[in-house]
Amino acid sequence: MSINSINTNAQSLIALQSLNRTNDELSLIQKRVSTGYRVADARDDGGAFAVAQSVKSDMAGVVAVSEQLGGVKGILDTTFAALSVVSDTMKQLRATLTRLADGAISTDQRTAYQEQYTLLAKQVASFVDDAGYNGRTLLSTVNTGTPVGGDITAIRNETGGLFTIEAVDGGVLKLDPDAFPPKPAPAAFEAAIKAQLGVELEAVDPVAWAAKTPAQKTTDINTAFAALTTDAQKQTKFDNNKIRDELEQELQAADPTGWAAKTAAQKTTAITSAFAALTPAQRQGRIDARVQAESLAQARAWIQSGGAFDVAETAISTALNTFGASMAFVESQITYNSKKADAMGSGLGALVDADIARESSMLEALKVRQQLGVQTLGLANQGPQVLLGLFR
Repeated sequence: MSINSINTNAQSLIALQSLNRTNDELSLIQKRVSTGYRVADARDDGGAFAVAQSVKSDMAGVVAVSEQLGGVKGILDTTFAALSVVSDTMKQLRATLTRLADGAISTDQRTAYQEQYTLLAKQVASFVDDAGYNGRTLLSTVNTGTPVGGDITAIRNETGGLFTIEAVDGGVLKLDPDAFPPKPAPAAFEAAIKAQLGVELEAVDPVAWAAKTPAQKTTDINTAFAALTTDAQKQTKFDNNKIRDELEQELQAADPTGWAAKTAAQKTTAITSAFAALTPAQRQGRIDARVQAESLAQARAWIQSGGAFDVAETAISTALNTFGASMAFVESQITYNSKKADAMGSGLGALVDADIARESSMLEALKVRQQLGVQTLGLANQGPQVLLGLFR
C-alpha cells in the first residue's frame, strides 16, 4: 500500500535513479564517440587495455625497425650504385688493357692508351672511395676515417633480431693508376742502381777498386747511392744498368765461345766499350723499347686468368652479388614489417576501437531516454503537490 508522504517520494527516487543510469551510459557513449575507442583506458576494460598497450609497444618497435632499415637500405643502395658504375668502367678498362696487350700499336698509341688507363683507374678508385652514406661505407674494412668502413650489424625486427652485412676491402676493387709504364719492385730497382754504381766506381780507378775488400766496395756503393737525391738520377742509373744487361746478352749471342773464354774483367771492359759507343738517341731508343716490351708483357699478364684485372673484376662481381642479395633481404624485411604493422593495427582496432555507427545509434536512443527521464522526474516531483488539495 503506497503511503502519501511529503517526506518520501518513492516515484521521484526511482525516476532519479533511472535518469542517473541514463546519464552514466550517455557519458560512456560520448567518451567512445569523442575518443574513437571502445577501450580508451583501463577503467573501460582493464584486461583489453593491458593487451592493447602490449600490442602498441610492439607496433612502435616495428615502426622504429622499419625506419632503421631505411638507413641500411640507403647504404646498400649507395654501395650498389657505386659498384654498378665501377663495373661499367671496368669494361672500358678491359678494352684499354686489350689494346695495350697488342704489340702492333705504335709508341704514340701506346702512350695514349696508357693515359686512358690511368684516367679510368683513377675513376674506379674515386667511385669506390666516395661510396659513403651517412658517414658509413661498405667498400672499406677500415673503421677509421670518413666515411667509416667495416661490417654493419643492423636490427631487423622488434624483438631485437640482428643481421650483419659484411664490408669488402675496397683496395681489391681498384687497379694501380700508375701501373703503366710498369715499375720494378723497390728491391730490384735499388739492386740495379747499386750494380751500375759499382761498375762506374770501378771504371774510375780499376786498380784501386780491385784492391778493396767486399765490405769496402759495399760501403762505397752505399755512399754513392745515398748521394742520388732525385728520382731522375736513380732512374738514369737503373736504365743504364738495364742497357748494359742487354749489351751483355747481345755480345754473348754474337760469339758464345769467345765470350765464355773472356775473364770477368774483359767482359766488363767489352760491355763498357759497347755502352760508350751508343749515342744518347740510341740509349733512349733502347730504354723506350724495353719499357714498351715490359708494358706489353704486363698488359697481357693482367688480362689473363688470375691476372690483376681478372682479380679486381672477380672481386667486383662478387661484391655486386653479395650486396645485391643483402639489398633484396632488407627490402623484403621492410615490406614484411610494414605488413606486420598493418596486421597488428587491424587486430588492435578490433580490440579497442569503437563501432561509431553503433555508438551513434545508441547515443540518439540515450538522448531520448534522458529527455523522458527528465520528464518522468518532473512528474514524480509533482506528487507532493497533490496532497495540498486535501487541505482546501
